[in-house]
Amino acid sequence: MDFQIGDKVRFLDDTGGGKIARIEDKVIYVSLEEGFEIPYLENELINTEEKKPDRKIFVREKIKPPEKKIEIKKEEIKNLQEIKESSFYHSFEEKEIKKKSNNNEINIFFAFLPKEEDSSNFDNLDVYLINDSNYNLLYNYAIEYSENHVSRSAGILESNTKFFIETYKRSDLNELSTFIFQIIAYKNGIYNLQDTITKKLKIKPIKFYKEKNFVENDFFYSEAIIFKIESDKVEKRFEKLDGKEIKKIVKEKENNLIGNDIKKEIPEEKEIKNILPLKEIDLHIKKLIPDDSGLSSFAILTIQLNRFRSELGSAIINNLNKIIFIHGVGNGVLKEEIRKILDKDYKHFKHQDASFKEYGYGATLVILNES
Repeated sequence: MDFQIGDKVRFLDDTGGGKIARIEDKVIYVSLEEGFEIPYLENELINTEEKKPDRKIFVREKIKPPEKKIEIKKEEIKNLQEIKESSFYHSFEEKEIKKKSNNNEINIFFAFLPKEEDSSNFDNLDVYLINDSNYNLLYNYAIEYSENHVSRSAGILESNTKFFIETYKRSDLNELSTFIFQIIAYKNGIYNLQDTITKKLKIKPIKFYKEKNFVENDFFYSEAIIFKIESDKVEKRFEKLDGKEIKKIVKEKENNLIGNDIKKEIPEEKEIKNILPLKEIDLHIKKLIPDDSGLSSFAILTIQLNRFRSELGSAIINNLNKIIFIHGVGNGVLKEEIRKILDKDYKHFKHQDASFKEYGYGATLVILNES
């Protein structure tokens, strides 16, 4: 064979050439300038290299290093543990977390924009989910239909991307005005844990019939109606306390009452009114949420009791002396549930009907501090 590794060759039946990279079983592999290796037979190549005497052919072999078992002594494990527990290790770890978790704001949007082919009449609307944040989103998007929930799309929406979900006829939105989102935000590697997002978005269908509601935006070339997806508003401060913390606060209040030997009858309400700061909470559903249409009686009661617990907890934390809950008369269910909670979970605080002159039978007074 007249060919050796490293020889420059030209192709017999084609233009161009290259350098011989390797020879295996009479097959010559020619390396091109582009980095590719192409196999040729000897009679398909012309050797342009000057012959050098006694030149040997070397075939490159992959050399594997011998496998060696690495033994870690107990002393080395102990030293490694000490390094991990050192302040230097932890300060470095904290800096890494801060560095990799810049901009933890979660911005998620739900958009409607006219389909391109009929953008003038708004009859068909494309729906998008937009992730304008540095977190990936594990999401479930559903609609509320006839008191049931139907999942329409679920999956992962990567950071700083938007995703087309489906197209709705504008007339269909008269029946599909409630949209549900369940979202978990996460990152690959190190990141700060974010609260899960659950949102029930109610949209008035009339909104889609007013052209002025479609506005310029940062996400599309065409005008669109865009809603920001955030968790439904709740009283965050009291919700962050766990059961032990709540019991601790109640226990402190109880000890204060016992320590001061305050075990007197509840004074006349007129006297209380003059000496105690008053907080008044109206639990009528219309005062708690802007639109309660479509909610079941159970759902309404749940919202009212959640607000009751939240406001009572906030009053305890802020050392208020008394608080009045306006529940109305109605069928008496809300009042009865409030009294049950007070008797069971807050039995160390006294409660009674609020002023009949001002509230009739529609309010409950809770006394937190008799000082």
